[in-house]
Amino acid sequence: MATVVVAVVVILALVVGSAAVLYFMMPGCDPCIDDTTPTVSWTGASIMSGSPGGDDWQFRVASMDRPVDFGNYRVVILHGTSIVDGPEDLASGNLTLGTPSTTHLNVSDVDGGGRLSAGDTFILGNAASGQVHTLVIYWKASGNKISRETITT
Repeated sequence: MATVVVAVVVILALVVGSAAVLYFMMPGCDPCIDDTTPTVSWTGASIMSGSPGGDDWQFRVASMDRPVDFGNYRVVILHGTSIVDGPEDLASGNLTLGTPSTTHLNVSDVDGGGRLSAGDTFILGNAASGQVHTLVIYWKASGNKISRETITT
């Protein structure tokens, strides 16, 4: 009888141990990873008169529920409903969409931490006046839209 009890305990230990190993080895199952979509709010768009190449428009991040690495975001600039630039992944060192001679977007990492956080700015350059432009930010993990800011230049 004692042999049966020992065998059952060993089998249970193996099953529980195997389940725990599989749980932590599977992608996305680490309980320390938070892939919930962050929340971004903006101070609004403001014009930066006299910028090289014409007026530029600045969008400043007012607040976020938590700073997250730039590599987790995709950005698109729309003119009306047409894509001007993007979708592009943001990543430290690659914070520009487009070229200076066309409508483009520069992202400024104010604290230099490589994460989108409060105070960071998105500057829309060379946007022709009298047009509607929209900045759209997506969360790459899910493809969900985080934010959409529209201005008329």
